[in-house]
Amino acid sequence: YEQAAADSEGRSLDLIERSELFWLSRAVGIRNNRIEIIDRGKKYIYAIGPENYELIRNWQKPDVQVIVRHDHKDFSRVMVFSPTSEFIAELAETQPVSLYGKNANWAAVQEYKENTKAIETMKAKELDSYELDDETAILMTTTLSKNRRGDALTAYAMDNAGTWLPEKQPTAPKKREILDGDDIDISALTRGQM
Repeated sequence: YEQAAADSEGRSLDLIERSELFWLSRAVGIRNNRIEIIDRGKKYIYAIGPENYELIRNWQKPDVQVIVRHDHKDFSRVMVFSPTSEFIAELAETQPVSLYGKNANWAAVQEYKENTKAIETMKAKELDSYELDDETAILMTTTLSKNRRGDALTAYAMDNAGTWLPEKQPTAPKKREILDGDDIDISALTRGQM
């Protein structure tokens, strides 16, 4: 190894390359704006702040996982990669906050609340920026607010009032013809009976 190191041109690996080559990796999902890793019975939590909103926007979805790489002994930071191994973000471990006693840290709680509020504001702003046609808005029941969905239903109904889909177009009822005695061919009714 010493000879190989002496023969090298002096190029060192950066942190991302080291994490790809030597760190442990696991696939995890992002839930509630954070990543949780359980290793040997201990839970490590990495909160995702508003500065990494792209990570939440693109990867916090059901059944979608990112690759998290960490040193096998040091869980203080993790590197987050996409499933195609593209670097996304570096996250630091979130330490538990004491709410009671002499070590109560209300500033950390306030910071957490501000970060959560900022992320929710970013989500609402992004949702409001979408220009949806009314038919799409009607179908997005879990994403849109009740008022937005109701407005979309009303707009759709007003736009399409008095129009029918071609396959649902009602047809005029057929008029019954009144038959006279002269119009009936009795031989057709009595065929084979005489």
